[in-house]
Amino acid sequence: MDQDTTQNKNEEEKIEEGQEADIEKLKRERDENLAGWQRARADYLNFQKEERGRFEEFRKMGLRDFVTDLLVVLDSFDAAWQSLKDEGLIKELGRVEDQMRGVLKRYGVEEIAVAVDAFPDLMFHEAIEVVEAEKTSGTIVGVMQKGYTLHGNVIRTTKVKVVK
Repeated sequence: MDQDTTQNKNEEEKIEEGQEADIEKLKRERDENLAGWQRARADYLNFQKEERGRFEEFRKMGLRDFVTDLLVVLDSFDAAWQSLKDEGLIKELGRVEDQMRGVLKRYGVEEIAVAVDAFPDLMFHEAIEVVEAEKTSGTIVGVMQKGYTLHGNVIRTTKVKVVK
């Protein structure tokens, strides 16, 4: 009987050792699967982030083309102010222009500031005319066409007159 008990204990120990090995194997598989799932999830989240960035760039490109076309309309407003005499019409056109500028601003369009008597910044200004004047050579004396940025990027430089 002692031998049977010992044999049973040995068999039970072998079974327990086999079960423990199986448990360890299953734990390793679980950990590998979890790590794989976590990597796949991280890859997917990175992919989503990259796609949002690409989509935003495409949106900005399309917006840039549209805004560039609208700037011609703003130029027409600027030209119209020179020839208008009717106060009522001036007021109404002023409101329309303000609305249009407000919409462009909401979409990230900003007019490039120009300081007369300052030196042009080649990132924002383009000298298209050189004039004689009693001012410091190379400084801005007038604006020929306004320039604009879209989300901080220049979409049209300001065309300026500079002193010879």
